[in-house]
Order: sequence, then C-alpha cells, then structure tokens
Amino acid sequence: MLKKKGSNNFAGNENYYNYDYKDYYNNYDDNVNNGYHRINSSGIFRNRDNREIGRIDSNGYIRDENNREVGRFEDDGVIRDENNREVGRFDDDGVYRDEYNREQGRVEDDGVVRDENNREIGRIDSDGVVRDSCNNEIGRAEGISNEEAAYMYFFKD
Repeated sequence: MLKKKGSNNFAGNENYYNYDYKDYYNNYDDNVNNGYHRINSSGIFRNRDNREIGRIDSNGYIRDENNREVGRFEDDGVIRDENNREVGRFDDDGVYRDEYNREQGRVEDDGVVRDENNREIGRIDSDGVVRDSCNNEIGRAEGISNEEAAYMYFFKD
C-alpha cells in the first residue's frame, strides 16, 4: 500500500521514515537495524505460534498459507477480494471503510487500531507484533504497513 511521504506507519520497521513508492516496493535501506525489512517486496502474516498464515507478494496480492490468491491491496488504498470486487479501502488518514463506504475503524500513527465507535480493539507494535485489546499477542506482521496488518488481523471478515 502506498503511504504518504513522512508517514511511519510500517509494521516491523520503526526507524524507517519518509519512504515513497519506489522505496516501499523496491528499495529499503539496509542500514535500518531492526531485522524486519521487506524482503523481495513481500510481507508475511504469522499467527501467535509464529506459523505463516499468509503473505503479500510484490504486486500487492494477498496469498493464504497455501499460496492461493485471496485478495489484493492496491496503491490507492483499495482492497479487493479474489474476484476483484472492492471490499474496503483505507483513506489517507488511516480510516478503514467497507465496500459501502461506511467507516469501520481506523489505524492511528502509533499503531493503535480502533473500531467505528473509537474503542481500541488492538495495536500493531513497531516491531510488527500484533496485539488484541487485552495486550495479548495474536500474530506478527513482518514487512507490511500498519493498515495492511490491521485489515488482515482486525477488519477482514
């Protein structure tokens, strides 16, 4: 997902700022020293047992643990299902809207995820750990944006 320049919403890469399209998809700085670079422009979703449960490939396609295409994140924030139907979108300010343009929640700059009633439902830590509202680890998002992680762990049906 394309993030506006100056944003630091990137799970597992707390020291990386001011990335643009080329940097996000192709060119991460290897001097960032936290071990969660996007490798081959691919992000990984893991469950709390550290088992890979999905990934985002270099074209934004969401793949399940069997490498089956189950959706896609587009650069403009639109999220599509496996049938290319728009199922939601993220606005530039981190608001998630469903296919009917209803606000379903938001991702704040610090990684806090809120529902449509502004209640905290979880968070994505700067090291990529995904936590529920009780601070329990529910997974790990490596090398993906906070919005992509929030969609996969909190907003996806």
